[in-house]
Amino acid sequence: MVYATTKEVLQFAEGHLLRVLNVPPFVAWLRREFWHPFAYIAEGMGVFIDNFFKIFFYSIFFPGLVAYISFKLGLTSDQIKVNSALGLAAAFFVVLFSLPSTFVHSGVRDSYVQALTDDLLGRLSSKAELDALTDNLGAMEACAGNRVKTLRWALAAVWGAALFGYSQSMAVLTKLATQNQLGELMTGSINFFVIAFFVGLVPLVAIAGYRRSNEIVFRGLQFACNEVARKFNEEAEMVKQTSSNSSLQLAHSA
Repeated sequence: MVYATTKEVLQFAEGHLLRVLNVPPFVAWLRREFWHPFAYIAEGMGVFIDNFFKIFFYSIFFPGLVAYISFKLGLTSDQIKVNSALGLAAAFFVVLFSLPSTFVHSGVRDSYVQALTDDLLGRLSSKAELDALTDNLGAMEACAGNRVKTLRWALAAVWGAALFGYSQSMAVLTKLATQNQLGELMTGSINFFVIAFFVGLVPLVAIAGYRRSNEIVFRGLQFACNEVARKFNEEAEMVKQTSSNSSLQLAHSA
């Protein structure tokens, strides 16, 4: 049954991404239910962390290099500051407009695609099975995408409700507060927004990491399916060529 095979393939892709394979069924169930969700999000966040360090390094390296060169050229302090700002702008430019080959693979490694390809070749025996599995993976990817959309809308709804309730309460408190209490009220308001920002940032980052891990899994499976399709096509071409050669030999013999 291709549907069952698709689920097994997806579980293998998730397990290989999290580097968890060949564990007892009960232990595997416990880890999938209670530990893997955290590891899955962390795996996706790893890509963002790498990009963050890349931006951080460039934002220090470029302005520092420009400032050093400007200092060696004997430019004034104001000129050095302007050149450093231009260096910072250049750092963001090379990150934002990086070549497609550096990011379109969605963080999928060659070894990951190879492992998925080997697993698919061990499970599938025909191009028809591969086509059915590819269709099933497309439906599952759409379901995973809907989960991400739902999480985003739920988070937006919670933020909206919290901001609305806070604005209404602040409107009432400002009317009731005395002149001396307004300063304390504004200080509390600023503290609230700072705390709310960081608290709200946690689920936003978690959703982003979850989405990126989904991309790695399904893009990896897509690339692996393409590799398997190529191998099946090569085998079909070899069979066709062998059959053609056999026909020619029989014709010559006749």
